[in-house]
Amino acid sequence: MVELCSECDEPATCFLSVQSGPGETRTTYCYRHAAAAGLVSPIPESVTSAARIAGCSANAALFLADVLGSRPDALQSAAACCIVVWDTARQRFGSAGERVLGCWKIADGSRLATVVQALVDSGVVAADLEAVVRVCRGLKVAGNIPIS
Repeated sequence: MVELCSECDEPATCFLSVQSGPGETRTTYCYRHAAAAGLVSPIPESVTSAARIAGCSANAALFLADVLGSRPDALQSAAACCIVVWDTARQRFGSAGERVLGCWKIADGSRLATVVQALVDSGVVAADLEAVVRVCRGLKVAGNIPIS
């Protein structure tokens, strides 16, 4: 099950539990609302700009920026990009990884290519442009990549 942000319908990425008296209050936040609550650093404007260009949520763009920034091998090929993104979603969100990517509308190679290109064009992800063009071209023909 994908837990949703208490403030919007995006997948939750931050969880806050407060023990008061006999009960516990649990609040869930997406990246954007966790930043607004002061729990994490604000999402950089370059990421929100890339999200607008790609037509995706800032939460999705931030997730992909983090994945691509921490795993430069993801931009070696279209297959590597898909595998790294899907594996990271599984590691971060467990069995809900596929559903989280679906909520963010990153369910196929073409959509992934659009966001990757926007992140590179916005300077969020540093990469060899020729390699990115090749990877994105491959992603656009990859179609749906099943996770399981």
